Amino acid sequence: LTGLTSLAFNSIQMYIEEKHSLDYNQKNHDEFVNNHPLIKQQTVYFEKLVHDIEVEKNVHPELFQNVEAFHLPTDL
Repeated sequence: LTGLTSLAFNSIQMYIEEKHSLDYNQKNHDEFVNNHPLIKQQTVYFEKLVHDIEVEKNVHPELFQNVEAFHLPTDL
């Protein structure tokens, strides 16, 4: 039981550290994008493009039937 408790504790600790790391990296990424106008402009353009494609997929699903593995990144 002690081994399982230790394993669970270590897993939770690793999860917390990873979450903090991801939050920190996201904050740095956001600051970087916001401080570089060209990158910010391209990011906004790309997000709009992804949105427009999603809308088009919903309005005209038949256009995307023949596209294999049509997936947009979900972690923008």
